[in-house]
Amino acid sequence: MLNPELTRAIENNTISHAYLFLNEDMAFEFANALGVREVDFIVQEALLTKDIEELQRQLKYKPYGDRRLVLIKHADNMQIVVQNKLLKTLEEPLGNTIIILSAERRDALLPTILSRCTEIAANDSAPELDMEALRIAKELYASEPLFCKRKEIV
Repeated sequence: MLNPELTRAIENNTISHAYLFLNEDMAFEFANALGVREVDFIVQEALLTKDIEELQRQLKYKPYGDRRLVLIKHADNMQIVVQNKLLKTLEEPLGNTIIILSAERRDALLPTILSRCTEIAANDSAPELDMEALRIAKELYASEPLFCKRKEIV
C-alpha cells in the first residue's frame, strides 16, 4: 500500500523532484504508481563518478512521455566523491525528472544529499491508526505498536 502522502502528491501533481526511500520495495512501488513509460525509467545501482556523468548526459534529452524517473538503488553505498557529483543533478534536475534514491543507511549519505530529498521512512507505508485506536493500543501494550507512525496523543 502506497504511503497516503505520496498518493496525494500523485493525485495533486505535487510530486517532489527528489526522494529518499529507506525501503527499496516502497521506492519501486512509488515508481510504478507514477506510471512513467519504460523508456523514461532509469534504474541504476550505486554509482561511480563515470556513471553519474553518463546519467547527467542522458538527462539532457527530453523524456518520451510526461516525465523521466531515475531510481538509484543502494545510494548509501556511493562514495563521497560520487555523492558530491550527484548533488548538482539533485539540485537542478533537468526537465520533468524525478530522482529516487533507495538506501538502508541514511547516515551514509551526505547532509547535502539528505537536504535535497523528501525522505520516506520504512514505516511510512503502514496504514495510520486513528487516535482512539492508537490510545487503546498504547494502553494494552504500554507503548505504541511498531507498525504505527509516532503521533502525539492528546
